Amino acid sequence: MQWIDPAYCDIRLGFEVTAYVYVR
Repeated sequence: MQWIDPAYCDIRLGFEVTAYVYVR
């Protein structure tokens, strides 16, 4: 996974934040 789509990266980041808030 050397090259990542900007949109995919944004979705991934959003998912990470959502998961963090949900877990917390």
